[in-house]
Amino acid sequence: PRAEPGARCAINLQTLERDKLARGQLLTRPGALPTTTTADVQIDWLPGAPEQTDVTAVELLCGTCERRARLAPIGGEALRPGHSSLARLHVDGPAISVLPGKLF
Repeated sequence: PRAEPGARCAINLQTLERDKLARGQLLTRPGALPTTTTADVQIDWLPGAPEQTDVTAVELLCGTCERRARLAPIGGEALRPGHSSLARLHVDGPAISVLPGKLF
């Protein structure tokens, strides 16, 4: 009868066709969570990753959602191996919920 926020549970959606659902979708009250295709993020670039000075394609995993995305350094700073940087994330495809403070 009740699920607490953040808990995973099974829900019987009898009137909804399975092809209308996709991995990573969230069930909430309408308008409860904003969605976006762009987010400014702080990212820890792995020590073994190559330096990036321009837009780079990435695989975004956020919750159970998986999307292709593009990541661009903010402010002319390069994404340097082993460093934390600000970047803009551009999600390809439908908008997703990216909550502040959540890891991705």
